[in-house]
Amino acid sequence: MQRLVRMHGKNDASPEFIGISLKMADIYARKGELDNAETGFKHCVSRQLQVMEKHLKNFLISKGSGVEEMHLVEAHGPKYSDPVALFGMSLELFAHFLVEYRGEDRLKEAEEYIDEVLKVSFIY
Repeated sequence: MQRLVRMHGKNDASPEFIGISLKMADIYARKGELDNAETGFKHCVSRQLQVMEKHLKNFLISKGSGVEEMHLVEAHGPKYSDPVALFGMSLELFAHFLVEYRGEDRLKEAEEYIDEVLKVSFIY
């Protein structure tokens, strides 16, 4: 992680950093370090949410025109879809963590995250 920051100029909101953080959170969960895992998953979700807000402003707000593009994925490819996919993946992995490692009192929260994943995959 430090190498990503120092040598490659990445920050904690970069896709590479988020991807590694998700993997580390999963490793913490499998090792039984559930609080560290949850902190990692929450960090990934919150950072990727910030990235998504900025990202969608670039694509979904018509810049003075009366019509917005209809097929953003076809028009822009991975430049548009990658941040959306990473956000959905972050939400999904956190939801699965809650179901697998946390008590039944967190199932409703996990369900809300999965519902959000479905919305993201359908709308964007």
